[in-house]
Amino acid sequence: MREIREKAKRVNKIVEGLRRRCDNLLPEDKSKLTKLLDNAATQLAQAETYKDYYQFLFVPEHIEPELRIAEQRRDERIRLDEEQVDELTQKIAIQNDEIASGWKVVGIGLAVLVGAYLLAEVCASFCNQHLDPPHSVTSALGGILLAILGAIGCLGVIVFGLVFWLGIVVVIAMVFWQIVSRP
Repeated sequence: MREIREKAKRVNKIVEGLRRRCDNLLPEDKSKLTKLLDNAATQLAQAETYKDYYQFLFVPEHIEPELRIAEQRRDERIRLDEEQVDELTQKIAIQNDEIASGWKVVGIGLAVLVGAYLLAEVCASFCNQHLDPPHSVTSALGGILLAILGAIGCLGVIVFGLVFWLGIVVVIAMVFWQIVSRP
């Protein structure tokens, strides 16, 4: 009896090692294996005869396959979760690229609008300096060119001013759309 009790104590240490492996299983598998391990502990606590101790020696052989299956199920779930995380990471990267490209479009649009506005201001300034020159125009062709430039400059200022402010409204709308369309 002493020998079989000592063997049962060694086997019980193996069973306790199996219990520690259950800590990170999926909840449904963990509860099932915890019941099996609790039954094994009860079996050892109630063992009185040689046959009771002898039967306990085979408990790890019955629990180990169940534990391996549960660990495989857990590992498969982890792989699936990792794949989902990778997929979501890729989607986030794509959305970040789309947002960045949207901001690039906004920046380019602002640069074009500011450039157009500045060009209109330069044209207006040039025309204002040359429309009423302090000296008389010496050639008829020069007068015609100045009149055309003046008309284009004045019209240009109006058109470019309208385009500039319309562009500002469009850019603000694009920024608002970028903010609202985020998931």
